[in-house]
Amino acid sequence: MKKNLTLFLILLLASCHPSDMPQLLKEMMNKQKNLNEENLYGEKMPYFQGGQDSLTLFLKDNINYPQFEKEQGIEGTVYISFIVEKDGTVSTVKIEKEVSNGPGFAREALRVVKLMPKWSPATLKGKPVRLSMTIPIKFVLH
Repeated sequence: MKKNLTLFLILLLASCHPSDMPQLLKEMMNKQKNLNEENLYGEKMPYFQGGQDSLTLFLKDNINYPQFEKEQGIEGTVYISFIVEKDGTVSTVKIEKEVSNGPGFAREALRVVKLMPKWSPATLKGKPVRLSMTIPIKFVLH
């Protein structure tokens, strides 16, 4: 599936300033108000083992550009939310926004996020806490 086309993944973790985030991410942050308090914040945010570069490499190595979308020249961004548990495992993986004319993107992003190894969990007052994360995964053909 990865023949002549290069898949570029751009991950924008929700760590940017709120005024820079698209409206969708602002709405997702508002939804988090309904979660119990331990899922809302941490003094230390969760991080993928090895950092952002390792996360990008993991996704690049594991995501296959969906065939239909490749043949049709479709590109787009999928927003996936998940919880990093106290032990670093990824749970409650959900599609927050998908590409309307590219259903394969959401399925593929969901599949790969579920494959993620343990993260370093968020901490609050020195103790691990559950924390909800949302990441956009951008599919681009070149």
